[in-house]
Formats: sequence, C-alpha cells, structure tokens
Amino acid sequence: VREEGRLLLQWQEPVRYRKEISWLDAQQRELLQGVEEFVLSYRAEFDQPWQPVWNEKGTPALVRVGIRSNGRYWPDLIIAVQR
Repeated sequence: VREEGRLLLQWQEPVRYRKEISWLDAQQRELLQGVEEFVLSYRAEFDQPWQPVWNEKGTPALVRVGIRSNGRYWPDLIIAVQR
C-alpha cells in the first residue's frame, strides 16, 4: 500500500485460520518513507514481454516492482509467483 509517501506492507492470516476481515483492519508495517514512485508490471509467462496492467485470468508468472524514493531509483525487484 502506498500512503502519503510511505510504502506499507499489509497482511492477513490465511483464510483457514481466520474470519474474513476488512483490509482496513489488517496488520501493517512501514517498509519505506519518501516513496515518489511505485510501479508494478507483469509477465504472463517467463518469455513474454512486461505488461503495465494485469487483465488476464489467473496469476502472472512474474511481477516486477519499481520504486523511486528520496530521489533515487531502487533496483527492480522481480518476483516469481507460485501458481
């Protein structure tokens, strides 16, 4: 979650361990301050191009996270999604 220049991580317990709750009530931790840019992009398969929006059914093979904070760009984080 990006909120007022901060990057927050929110999480909930897996459904089998909890009742469904609103994300407004979810636990959270601040990961970073001074966030100026936060961009996600997706690859449907490992050998396909990056897409700025995920409109397909299912989950992407990869998610790329781009962050700029305090005037500096972070190296892209590329996450393989378990499917």
